[in-house]
Amino acid sequence: MRGLLSLPDLMNLARSHAMDTLALTDVNGMWGFIRFVQHCKDARILPISGTNLITEKDEAILLAENQYGYENMCRAVSAVHDDLEQSVVDILKKRCSGLFVLSHHEPTLNKLIEFIPDTHLFVELRPGIQESFVHQLAQTLKLEVVATGDVYFRSQSDHNAHVTLRAIENNTTLEQLDLSECKSDQHWFRSEAEMVKLFPNSLDALNNSRYLADRCKTDWSFINTIFPGLSLKDTHHSNRKLRDKVYAGAQVRYGGIDETIRCRIEYELGIITQKGFAP
Repeated sequence: MRGLLSLPDLMNLARSHAMDTLALTDVNGMWGFIRFVQHCKDARILPISGTNLITEKDEAILLAENQYGYENMCRAVSAVHDDLEQSVVDILKKRCSGLFVLSHHEPTLNKLIEFIPDTHLFVELRPGIQESFVHQLAQTLKLEVVATGDVYFRSQSDHNAHVTLRAIENNTTLEQLDLSECKSDQHWFRSEAEMVKLFPNSLDALNNSRYLADRCKTDWSFINTIFPGLSLKDTHHSNRKLRDKVYAGAQVRYGGIDETIRCRIEYELGIITQKGFAP
């Protein structure tokens, strides 16, 4: 639990600032993306699919350029949940095609630049990071800078609620909460004019945000979508893993599996497998 803004809140704020495009970048997931697309459609806003990939070692923003990039993003999210000790670099080595990648971590960028072209790799300028540092890093790596809002709440006054939310997720008190788990009070939804005021020496980075948004996929349809399966070892299959877990759970829930329960389980598993949800 990190952000305070609901999807209707996001739509209303975007429209009030005359914005025509929004990117949803949930941390290590695309939890609300399908509903986000529907809300954007109703609000006549173009939706961009993204995620904020965070591991124990580094961090990056991923944005889908096309459908294949979206599929690679799903694979990257699955990979980070398989093993948080992996680095973003390791995760993206085989999953970067069709993705735009933004990062403000110098060691991460130094490695990503080895296999991601400069047309798809950018230095991120977000609230809380010095403009001079980002521009120097971009000059050294010969990369373009893209400004982001990194939005977590509506206004600066909502910061205390964000901190409370982080304490709840970490199952601790406000006094004992590690503040590195929280964003600063700068991560609120800004208008274009407010972004210019925040980054007065980075107009190119702000223009690059528009340029990048225009290159991302925004025409989404999930009518025939089958999401990627689990990232299991080569010797395992997701349908077999699902079957094992279902029977183990049924044993715990019912204390035994009679013929009625078994038939119901097999019926449900059959539908899931037939639909391709657990290949």
